[in-house]
Amino acid sequence: MPIASPDAAYMMYVSDTAIVVMTRDTTGIVRTRDRGRTWERITANLPWSRLHIFVRPAGPWLFMGADSGLYQSSDDGLTWRTTTIDERFRHNMYCAVEYHGALFLSGDSGVFRSTDQGRTWTRVFTGRDSQTAGRDMHSDGDRLYTMLWWRRFIRTSDDGATWDTVLRPLRSAYINDYLPVGDTLLIAADSLYRSVDGGKAYSGWLFPKSPRSTIRYANVLGRSGSAVFALIDDGRAFRSDDFGANWVDVSDGLPGYQPNSIQVRNDTAYILTYQAGIWYRPLSEMLSPAGLRNVWAGLAAPQHAAVWPNPAHTSATLGYHLAQGGQVRIELYDLLQRRCATLLDEVQDAGAHTVAIDARALAAGTYFYTLTTGGRVANGRFVVAR
Repeated sequence: MPIASPDAAYMMYVSDTAIVVMTRDTTGIVRTRDRGRTWERITANLPWSRLHIFVRPAGPWLFMGADSGLYQSSDDGLTWRTTTIDERFRHNMYCAVEYHGALFLSGDSGVFRSTDQGRTWTRVFTGRDSQTAGRDMHSDGDRLYTMLWWRRFIRTSDDGATWDTVLRPLRSAYINDYLPVGDTLLIAADSLYRSVDGGKAYSGWLFPKSPRSTIRYANVLGRSGSAVFALIDDGRAFRSDDFGANWVDVSDGLPGYQPNSIQVRNDTAYILTYQAGIWYRPLSEMLSPAGLRNVWAGLAAPQHAAVWPNPAHTSATLGYHLAQGGQVRIELYDLLQRRCATLLDEVQDAGAHTVAIDARALAAGTYFYTLTTGGRVANGRFVVAR
C-alpha cells in the first residue's frame, strides 16, 4: 500500500532489496521493493497492539518494540521473531550496531549486548535517569560510542566492560548526531563541530551558510567508506572525503525540507526528509563539479513530489519522479478548492522532472497541487509569502 502521506514518515532503513519506513500515523511500518512504485504494510498481522519503537538496524537486522515485547527481523520485515530481554528494559530502545562480532542495543535503560544474533541480551551499561539513557550508537571498529540523551558521550574498547566519557563542545547544549573515526569526531548540533584529538578541542561551523535561510543547526550525519555527509536544517546536503576538513555542497535538486536521516546503500545515497518523502542520488554523481549538476530524484511513488523553496516569494519549483512515462497533469488550487492554474498537461518520459511556479501571480496564502498520472494522484501544499 502507498504511504498515506510523505510527512508521516520519520525513520528509514535501506537494505540491498528494500526500503523500510516507519510512519507517525496508523499506517505503522511499510516497505517498498521497487523504489517507491508500490508500498506494502509489514506490520498488519503481527501480535502487538501498539508500536512504540523502531530500532535502527545493525547489519541485516531490524528491531522493533511493542507492548508485547522486542522483535527482530532479518528479511526486511517479512518475518519477525521475539528476542529475549527483561520486560523492565525492553521499552524505548533506540539504536543497534554491530561491534566486535556482537550486537549492541541502546535505550532508556542503558546499553545491552548479544552474542547470539539478538536472541538473548545482557546489560553492559546502566541508564539510571534521563541523563544516562543510551541513544544513538556508532563504532569506528576499535571503539564503540553511545550518546547519553543528546548531551554527552561514553565509549568502550572492551565490549562494554569499562566506559570512559568523551567531552562535548562546551557551547552546544543539545546534540543531534555524531560520527567517530579514530580520534576524529564530528558532532551535529547548533553548529557542525569537528575534533581531531578525541573530543578535547573542537572547531566550529565548517561550511558556508545559505543566503536563502538562516541555519539553526546541523541535523544528520552519515558515512559510506571515505565519504561523509552532513544534512542541515535548511534542507541542504554536504559531502566530505577527508572526514570533515573540507566540504562540497551537493544539494542541487533537494526539495529544501528538513532532513531526518541519510543512508548509503549500493553506492546510492538516500535522504528521508520531513514532509517531502525520500530522495536518492548515486555517489558517482557527487565526485566532480560537473556531477554536482545532476539532481536528486524522488522515489518513484508520486507522493514524493515536492515544492521548493517553501514558503515561496516570487517563484518556486515543483519536482517529481515518474516511475513510468505517460500523460501528466498538474493543477494548483487555493484553500477554497478553486483551481488557480494548470501547470502542466502533457506526455512525459519516466524519470525526474521539474515545473516552474510563478508565485507572483498568486496572492499570499496556502495552495495545493495535484499531480495526476497513470491513474494515480499525488497531493501536496505550499505557501506563498510576501
